[in-house]
Amino acid sequence: MNPNLLDPAVRAELIESFRSTGNKQRKDAAYKRYRIFKDNLHKYVRDYLLTQFDESTVKSMPIVSSINICKRVITQEASIYMSDPERVVGEGDETDGAVILQALKDAKLNSKMKKANEYFKLNKGQSVLQVILKDKKVQVRVLLPHQFDVVVDSEDSEKPYAYFVCTTGAREKKSQERYTVWSDSFNFICDGDGLIVGDSSKVLNPIRKMPFVDISVDKDSEFYVEAGECDGDFTIQYNAALSDLWNICRLQGYAQAVYIGDPESMPAIITMGPNRVLRIPVNPDKDGQTEFKYVTPTPDIEGVIKQIEQLLANFLTTRGIDTKAIQGTLSSNTGYSSGVERLLAMIDRFEATRDDFSVFESAEGEVFELTKLWLTTYTNTEYLSEKYKISGAAKDLTMSVSYSKPESIKTDDERNKDLEWRMKVGVADAVTVLMERYGMTEDQALAALKKIYERKKIIDAMKPKPDQEEEQDPNNPNQKDVNNGDKGSEANAS
Repeated sequence: MNPNLLDPAVRAELIESFRSTGNKQRKDAAYKRYRIFKDNLHKYVRDYLLTQFDESTVKSMPIVSSINICKRVITQEASIYMSDPERVVGEGDETDGAVILQALKDAKLNSKMKKANEYFKLNKGQSVLQVILKDKKVQVRVLLPHQFDVVVDSEDSEKPYAYFVCTTGAREKKSQERYTVWSDSFNFICDGDGLIVGDSSKVLNPIRKMPFVDISVDKDSEFYVEAGECDGDFTIQYNAALSDLWNICRLQGYAQAVYIGDPESMPAIITMGPNRVLRIPVNPDKDGQTEFKYVTPTPDIEGVIKQIEQLLANFLTTRGIDTKAIQGTLSSNTGYSSGVERLLAMIDRFEATRDDFSVFESAEGEVFELTKLWLTTYTNTEYLSEKYKISGAAKDLTMSVSYSKPESIKTDDERNKDLEWRMKVGVADAVTVLMERYGMTEDQALAALKKIYERKKIIDAMKPKPDQEEEQDPNNPNQKDVNNGDKGSEANAS
């Protein structure tokens, strides 16, 4: 049986369960992923280095925290909304359909869904949207895992019975905390003690449905999808490795001055420079040679760099890059200045899967349904702008979404060879080339080719014709006759 959300003791007990160690660890891990994705790496790289070196060493080290592999991979994988999809409302009142689509546009749905796609990849297959009515219009929010808690349904642990959205974060006093509670039946705000804030008589959910969209893949008998930390952990380890390399170069990039001899004869202070002469006193009463020299360290910088490149290569392999694509040495025609640059360029090979498109197409449908509910519920009320007014018949409307699917990964050379082959067998022509390689429409390609052919005619007309006769000089036996051959040559031959 699901808990009674109207009982303050039950609410207090639920909120207390959200403070459990396991739930806190879930939120901390999600918050760390979010911080890393948002380029806040310095703290985590420094903490990692402290596990390898003592604090004084780390304090003197240059810390690299600007190479965000996690963000690069996630934004590339979240490719569903790189181009805006096309949304079409099915049969029904065209005016109502246009109003709903405008409401979604005003809610910046494309931008919100793109962000949801990024967090979906960041959290390994889960992102949650909230669709609410605020400021007289529908608004869409993307919730992060550390911003809300869920009470699961007693009959299905993968489905939510209620959402508790924390709007204040942790406070010293529970009475200062605020949770917005949503279920299919109720909606209200309570504090950390479970006490309702505001009018306790207004607790019903006006649309009778939780305004949330759970965008997720297959679950394992629980609401939250288990998210690993490999992207964030690798990003931290990679930056730590670069920090270590930088420190090696900094410390061992200088020659070290060395004095060999009587310690009593060594000057207390030695000032060196290109315009100075160093004089070291020698004790004649003591044997041994006095020597002052520089010792140059020979760290294996190239070996360290190769190790870091291999680390990056192994990571990309685990994320779907073919092993053959990252093996071998850099050839002179690759266009990359380093192995790292080459490997980072391969991140472009990541793309969305068909399953991702299916999940987000379903999510778009749920957002559409929630938007209809808000608009039909509040049409002709002071809480909704007149521009979003729709009829009761809008409840039967449906929406379809068409995405721009990512192209298969091909190099320019591969694309050119493919076009050449298709032209050779007769299934493509110059129009096809312009359309595929330069993104032209068929009309644009035909117009461009027309201009090219017209210019070619002008250029051809400017060239001298090969069969144009030269004025013949009868007194010049060596002049070439374009009609009868080289008479001079014939005469000489005879």
